[in-house]
Amino acid sequence: MMPVYMLNPIVITAERQEKTDLETPSTTEIITEKDIKEKGYTSVFDALEHTVGITAFSYGPGGKDGGGHVSRVMIRGMDKGTLVLVNGAPINVNNYASTSGIPIEAVEKIEVIKGASSTLYGAEALAGVVNIITKRGGESHVTAKVGYGNYDKMFGVGAEGEKFNFWVQRDYSDAIDQTSRIFPKKATYQAENKGYRTSWYTSANLTDKLTLDWSHVDNHQNIWYMYKCKGGKAVIPPAKSSLSDYHSRKDNVNLIYNNKEHRFRSMLAYNSLHMDGNKRIYTKPGIYETDRINVPYHVQSVTFDNQKEWIFRGGEDSLIGGLTYNGEHYKRLNDTNKRVYRDSYSAYLSWNHEYNERLSSTMGFRMQEFMSNGWDRHYDVFLPQLQFLYKLNDNWSLYSNMGKAFDMPAINSKYYSDSKKLKNASLKPQKGWTYEVGAKHVTGRNSFKAALFHMDIKDKFTWVKEDMVIPGGDPNTSVQINGGDFRNTGLELEYTRIVNDNWWFNAGITFQNPEINDSGKWVRDSAKLQYNLGIQYEQEKWSVGVDLFVTADREYGYYTNNGEYASRKGADHKIRDRIMLNSTIEYRPNRNQAVTLNMYNILDRENCTNKYENWDLPFSWRIAYQYKF
Repeated sequence: MMPVYMLNPIVITAERQEKTDLETPSTTEIITEKDIKEKGYTSVFDALEHTVGITAFSYGPGGKDGGGHVSRVMIRGMDKGTLVLVNGAPINVNNYASTSGIPIEAVEKIEVIKGASSTLYGAEALAGVVNIITKRGGESHVTAKVGYGNYDKMFGVGAEGEKFNFWVQRDYSDAIDQTSRIFPKKATYQAENKGYRTSWYTSANLTDKLTLDWSHVDNHQNIWYMYKCKGGKAVIPPAKSSLSDYHSRKDNVNLIYNNKEHRFRSMLAYNSLHMDGNKRIYTKPGIYETDRINVPYHVQSVTFDNQKEWIFRGGEDSLIGGLTYNGEHYKRLNDTNKRVYRDSYSAYLSWNHEYNERLSSTMGFRMQEFMSNGWDRHYDVFLPQLQFLYKLNDNWSLYSNMGKAFDMPAINSKYYSDSKKLKNASLKPQKGWTYEVGAKHVTGRNSFKAALFHMDIKDKFTWVKEDMVIPGGDPNTSVQINGGDFRNTGLELEYTRIVNDNWWFNAGITFQNPEINDSGKWVRDSAKLQYNLGIQYEQEKWSVGVDLFVTADREYGYYTNNGEYASRKGADHKIRDRIMLNSTIEYRPNRNQAVTLNMYNILDRENCTNKYENWDLPFSWRIAYQYKF
């Protein structure tokens, strides 16, 4: 049976203190360890992209990165506006909300907080926050897992004890003949060679107050760009092709001191990403004429946050205050002159006040100072937030939430392809306000949530070709600019029902209208409709789940139907709807063993994962066996 407490779980992220979902004055989504297991999620990205109000942006199947292009998740249609945390420590790199660093087997739950959260978490929390909370140790055991599918394979081993948790995993991906749409006038389409990834995660309780988390990902990916498309179809073997070989290493380390007795918490986080590779042009199969190095780079960041909580009026009121330092460094490894640093300092306060047993409010602000570095100018930013919560009774609560948000451009945003110096000095931060009102209703077997929201963002980041902003620029290189104003008004509805000890289901829908105005006209910027439906059956040894997720009425494609840039020729089509039907079947002969069959894209659709019209996998499956010692 699905435990009843899961319908009103404890939420930590929204207000940096423990509260139940009903007591939290913001829109929240909680993905539990049980959800991960029963729905067959194979990655954190996979779990998030099937969540109401979240849009996935990936460059390949299963949330794969596209070489140097990072797959990420977007809350309420806002790209570059989601902050990802691990146990409260930020892991964003270059403003990308990437989740690839944490193996799904190490996750206890995932908290999603929608709406501006910059007051408590600073820049990058423009549209919301994703907090990945990992397992902290428990009963001693060792777990081994192997998986085999028609497109991938994996094996992993982990150990857990009273004070530690460790998991290491190796993934292999098979070659895929075509991973993007073929356009008649576009010279290339994409295919993928075999690749592999090694990842590990460890969490250790060094003392009863001090914990260490460390995740590492070493990824090798080969992407083919196949030439000579004829009549919208591939010519095999191609007369010409190029192979880009990418190698990336990513580390996220955080040290957290948490003194619950004195209500003090200190966090030191370090993130780094190293990317390099090469590119070969083949004129005949097996024969290449050029071999060049892709631009390698290294980016790293350090965050130091200290937080103190004070309690007043016998626990009815509380004040949270803190100080944060953030430092970033970016370096292009093939050019000693191309490096840049950026530092910021901030102070924040959040006051929670109970007017009576039904009505409470949370008022807060953050003062953040971004230091000038020769390219970015100095910014002083004031970010207020105001929330109200009204409890109708023990099962119903109403809330409102409004906040200002601010996001600096990624530290490497001002580099152009072959420039000898930074030339994008006019790039400004994106900033604005978000507003929401909502209702939550939880009983023993039912949970209902509704949220009405509006976002109003100025100078939203977007991408264009370099020659559109610099005379003589590279027409094939994309650069970041301020694309104009962004707005989104929408309604999110969710319902979960525990029918009996064996059956439960959930349903969700998002109606929204994300638009951007970059030329005096408002145009669609992300999907307008999202639907999800899940049905689960469980007994002592068997569990079966079926999930349907639909993304509909999407934005215009990056290319025209002929394959020319829509920014130059004008958009002529919207991306087709994405419809994913997945299923998971698990058999548990005893408490130590489990056999799981995951089936994805059962309808075998050519689902586009982004506006560039990269594709999901066709119908795929994986069978896995897990044993606990």
